[in-house]
Amino acid sequence: MDFGHLISESFHITLKYKVLWIFGIISAIFGGFPQAFNFSFNMSGGFGSSSGMMNDRKDTIFTGLDFVKYIDPDTLALVIALMVIVFLTIIFFAIYIQTWAYAALISQTLNIVKGKTPTFKEGKVIGEKFFWRIFLFRFVFGLVLIPVILLLLIPPRFYFL
Repeated sequence: MDFGHLISESFHITLKYKVLWIFGIISAIFGGFPQAFNFSFNMSGGFGSSSGMMNDRKDTIFTGLDFVKYIDPDTLALVIALMVIVFLTIIFFAIYIQTWAYAALISQTLNIVKGKTPTFKEGKVIGEKFFWRIFLFRFVFGLVLIPVILLLLIPPRFYFL
């Protein structure tokens, strides 16, 4: 296989068909969405350490939540439920857009290989048509991959206890 020709042809396809750029950019933007919520709190010194950083500070992460004790528990539960629903809706929307653009990109690249001209409209239709297949494939693949990763993370000496 001539890899130089393959890379050259890929480069020419990328330059010639701008509609692929749109699908690729949309897929890339929404593809990293779940990682955008990687929160971490850097508390050097840790809890109960003698460094004095946490011991001297009276305000913690939860200082601003004192008003919660004055809110009716039913109202608080409703607000939390609504926030969770909004958050899950945003995540599902991002997954939908990313998967749709991914399917459209693949279909329109195959159209180029077949000698057809790629169009946004056809990519949109095919992306919507194959959304559930690609989504379910990724979901099942993730379910299979999680136990494999966990097995790799467990030290081998604990396998046969």
